[in-house]
Amino acid sequence: MRISRGLSTTSPDCVKVWSAFEQAYVGRDPCEVPMEAYDHLISTAPPQPACNRMMFWSKTKDLAHLVSDSCYQTMEDTLLGSVLDGQTWCGKKGSSTVACGNTTAMLNGSIATPFSTASIFAIEVTQFTSDRMRSLTVIMVTNDVVVSNCTNESLKDLQKELDPGIRYICKEVTE
Repeated sequence: MRISRGLSTTSPDCVKVWSAFEQAYVGRDPCEVPMEAYDHLISTAPPQPACNRMMFWSKTKDLAHLVSDSCYQTMEDTLLGSVLDGQTWCGKKGSSTVACGNTTAMLNGSIATPFSTASIFAIEVTQFTSDRMRSLTVIMVTNDVVVSNCTNESLKDLQKELDPGIRYICKEVTE
């Protein structure tokens, strides 16, 4: 028997991960699952830190993955990230601890609010700590229509949520 993405259920590790996933997630409203329900799942298949290579994204998934293939790692590149990709995911406290060193986030500069306080990325930002991360570089990506830049008000909200010990950098690039 096979699980999506080619994971075999005959491997003991995959069986443990699948069982932990079922216990935490299957058959539940994903936004009603208590944080502690994910503890066993995360401990069964903990994401490995990708110091200086972690890329978060918000409203730029395809482009972030195109760029990340050669230089960065996204959460979807981890075992649990690939399993949970595309699911409604309301965040797990501590899941952002894979970010360490210098971290990058790609945001959409072609919309009015590139950083939304209601996004998954906003949950992740509150978990970033200066004892693990030195800096967060926001890459504002725009296509033909530039709506937002690095002075956007929503990015000030991001900076307020960011641990004050983490250096904030913003760069604007055209797609």
